[in-house]
Formats: sequence, C-alpha cells, structure tokens
Amino acid sequence: QWLQSYDPTLQTLDPDPVDPASFSTLLAEGVDTWDFTLSKTDGTGSRAVGFDRLTGKTAVIDGITLQLTEVDFTEYDRSGAVLQRTRGTEYISADWRLFFAGPSETEIDGERLALDSSPVEFIFPGEPGFLATQPIFDCDALTASLSPDMREILP
Repeated sequence: QWLQSYDPTLQTLDPDPVDPASFSTLLAEGVDTWDFTLSKTDGTGSRAVGFDRLTGKTAVIDGITLQLTEVDFTEYDRSGAVLQRTRGTEYISADWRLFFAGPSETEIDGERLALDSSPVEFIFPGEPGFLATQPIFDCDALTASLSPDMREILP
C-alpha cells in the first residue's frame, strides 16, 4: 500500500485507515477502494477517498509491460472541504508491485488541470543515467531528484 510521498513536503499515511489501499486486492479482484488520512510535516493533513480499477489493457513503456488502471479520488481537508478531485489512468507493475502516474485531470476550486506524468524510460542500476541528479525528460530537478530517505533503501 501507499506509504508516503513528497510534494515537496513529506506526506505520510496515518495509522488505522478506514479502508486501506491494497495492491493485492486490486490484482485479485480487479478493483480496490480506499479511504485513508494523510499527515504532512508542515502540520496539515487530508483524507483521500477513491478507487483503482484494472482496465484490462496494457502498455509497453521502454520494453516493460504495465497494466493500466482507472483511478478516481477526492481529497478533503481535515474539516471535510474538498481540496481536489482527480480522475485518470495509472500504470502498475504486478512484478514490481508499483504504481506509476499516467494521464489525469485534477479539479481544484473549479479549475481543471490536465497532466500526463507517464513514465518514459526505466533506468536500472548499472545503466547510464541511474541515480542521475539532472532530469532527462520534461520534469524539474526537484521532482526528479532522489530524496534522502530513498538513498537509504537503494543499493
């Protein structure tokens, strides 16, 4: 299940979710609903309620076959006000047990933002560019950089 992210503030999953996200459930049943809360290091927090559904379609990116999912969720602030609503497509690797962002549309305060964060290339240990500090594709150095926490778990 999802544990944390950076945006650039560290955001972590709170304990005891109402309905934890489950990669295993998604693979076994084709759909997984979820309802959990998040806390940020800046003291704010939110609640995310939504689902992931396998579409039955696959995509090959850089020689890696990924399954496509439909994702739909709403994020609320701690008082229950809607922060954002997102719908889109994500990619998963069952072997790696990982999600990868894809094309999506997010609505915030009535404004819609379309974004496609689909992977372009997978670079593995030993390949040129692995752990590079400069982005190769259309992203900024902050989102492409390796966080200090990730350095602790990578070889």
